[in-house]
Amino acid sequence: RRLSNALPTMVTLRYAHHRLRKAVFDGSTESFLEHELLTTAFAIIYARLINGDIGMPVSRSKLPARLRKVHDDLMELRSKRFAHNSGHKSVSGSIEIQFFDNQFHLTLRHENGLYINGANEWEELVVFLDGFMHDRLNKQLAKLKIKTGYDWVVPASDETPPWLVD
Repeated sequence: RRLSNALPTMVTLRYAHHRLRKAVFDGSTESFLEHELLTTAFAIIYARLINGDIGMPVSRSKLPARLRKVHDDLMELRSKRFAHNSGHKSVSGSIEIQFFDNQFHLTLRHENGLYINGANEWEELVVFLDGFMHDRLNKQLAKLKIKTGYDWVVPASDETPPWLVD
């Protein structure tokens, strides 16, 4: 049951990553906001898959060593920038106060850093997790066969979703 909750989350993560990779960035406010929206979705879905209560959590130790820093950076991004807005290194702001004409004039500055089309390393992380989840499913089905003596099968489509085909 836990794995059945995690697999749709994995599909959603792959879709969010796909949309982020294909998003056009032209420097406009709209394209910045689109990237911000898709990056937020990706980071939160990733955290749900990793920390999921009803899903199948994936511990950091299960990740290959080369992906652990990517994981750490993504979890920090999710926690400090998107979930709690608590001072991630990619966001800064300041207020300049000037007094003239018998008024206080405020200049608000806000800077956001972002990965255009997501960080390159996220691709390898998503591919690894997709394989990891399917491996977990196959292991569970094999255990059920040993316990019952019957084959356990999850129907699968041979078709690749159109959004995964480049």
